[in-house]
Amino acid sequence: MPSGCRPHHGSLSEIPARYLFEQVIPGARNANVFLENGARLYLDTGFHPEYATPECDDVAELVIHDKAGERIVEDLRHQAEKRLREDGLSGNILLFKNNTDSAGNSYGCHENYLVSREVSFQRLAEALIPFFVTR
Repeated sequence: MPSGCRPHHGSLSEIPARYLFEQVIPGARNANVFLENGARLYLDTGFHPEYATPECDDVAELVIHDKAGERIVEDLRHQAEKRLREDGLSGNILLFKNNTDSAGNSYGCHENYLVSREVSFQRLAEALIPFFVTR
């Protein structure tokens, strides 16, 4: 069983999270790593895994990295379920690709844009606000 993880301690979501991330950083109580493809994988508040793609130059590259993240997390899920069974704990780990919790609180999608520092904030706001509002 991963260190610090006992069926009677912590929240129910903490146990599968520890099993998921045991493979990422063995023995770690906290996981936050950059992967070989440049993506970031970490355990976010509320014990849910988060995968952040690396910077991408176009939509096709973004989709490739997004799908890679799905596969990485799915592989971690399968490995964690196997180790749970080996430790005598039954059940399935369910992971959802969303940005809201069961109470309707959102925890965000993040985007980054590379912009020259020489562009004024006013000009950026004038260009980006209509873009963000209309998409």
